Amino acid sequence: MTDPKHLETWLHEKAGPAYDALKADPARAVTADQVRRTLDELLAEAEAAGQHPLPPEQREWVDAPAVGREWPACETLEADQVRARLHDDAMAEAFRKDPAYAVELLNSILEDGDQDELLIARRQITEAFSERVADIALAIALARRVDAGLDPLTPFDPAEHLTTAEAVTALLADAEATGDAAYIEHAHQVAARARTMHGLEG
Repeated sequence: MTDPKHLETWLHEKAGPAYDALKADPARAVTADQVRRTLDELLAEAEAAGQHPLPPEQREWVDAPAVGREWPACETLEADQVRARLHDDAMAEAFRKDPAYAVELLNSILEDGDQDELLIARRQITEAFSERVADIALAIALARRVDAGLDPLTPFDPAEHLTTAEAVTALLADAEATGDAAYIEHAHQVAARARTMHGLEG
């Protein structure tokens, strides 16, 4: 099991300012569910736009070295354009054309946890989808820790965002509707923290 301090140091050294910014703003901390929702949204948008996954022969670049290599030409792109592209650029373009593959790759990284792949994916996905998923690689790292039952590296307390009595009431109502005793208990704990934090009556 990865030591939290070691992983935090690694992320700081390798991801640099992006990780520091995420850590400095707890509201940007993410959970495994948030990662999965982002991936689901990518798929839904692709389907709505009529995009379909690329055929296997157009995914040859997956096994190529990550940086500074040319992407093998495929029939749907002009060869001179493809050969001139760096691997990262080609991957980003492929992700935009085939969000389903982006989901497939991210799920694979989520399972394997290879740190180098995580950084490579961060570069490529940031270029492909810009600000919307700029922190997806860090989200994956945090999601893996959540899935393993560990605390996330950046604390996220939903109580911080429950600033009105109505918001607290809505949270509790949603929790009760699930019928999940553990979740209901958790929601009551969050509600209690929110009331104390924001001076709400309950």
